Amino acid sequence: MDGHRVRSTPPTIPSRPRSSSLTSFPPIQSADCLRQLAQEHHHIHRHDIENAMRQIPFHPAMKRGIQLLKNPTSLDTTLFILSNANTFFINTILQHQGIRDCFETIITNPADFPDPENPNRLVLRRRVGPDDLPHGCQVGCEENMCKGQELMRYLDAHRQSDNTEFDRIIYVGDGSNDFCPVLRLRRQDVVLCCRFRGLERKIADERAKGVASRLQCTVEYWSGAWEVEEKFKVYAQGSSLGVVN
Repeated sequence: MDGHRVRSTPPTIPSRPRSSSLTSFPPIQSADCLRQLAQEHHHIHRHDIENAMRQIPFHPAMKRGIQLLKNPTSLDTTLFILSNANTFFINTILQHQGIRDCFETIITNPADFPDPENPNRLVLRRRVGPDDLPHGCQVGCEENMCKGQELMRYLDAHRQSDNTEFDRIIYVGDGSNDFCPVLRLRRQDVVLCCRFRGLERKIADERAKGVASRLQCTVEYWSGAWEVEEKFKVYAQGSSLGVVN
């Protein structure tokens, strides 16, 4: 979902000139970039943004895999999303696909339309705001969110509420910002790493350290959504499972 958050912007948004303010403060946070675009192009209606989100391709195999894990005949599985996109984009996409109820929790940046006098103005905010205490990640997460800390916070809350732990966590990732949470996974956990993306490069660099590598979990690779579906079929036969998308 992270990979579509910029490319799905409605085509009516004009190109930005090179001299514009957006290019004056490199590097810019992805969440801040989207917030600035939303502010400057407030003339775009809410339904235009919703339609753009609904047009994002969602592979049928990935959808089938998600529905398989939530099938009553499958093992006890909890699905949750850990994303650097935002609540409005993610909820719109999942609701359109009819799979929003498959996910227990969505951990991401908040976004809504809070101004009744300007109902088409989308307001995006950082999960960790500029006035909040910095998360202090040493792995390389963006300032608005440390995915590793967010994952551990979620798992701690699950442990306290149910007094149980997941027997296995399956983490589906592709970007460089997925590397921090992958380092938090245990030996019995699995990361399904998309080929030819930032996460694969990060994992390769970490494995090159040999005995000094911090990576504990099993790494499996995929290029197409049908491969993820097939892997989900295998893991759905195990015991209690936590799946992070």
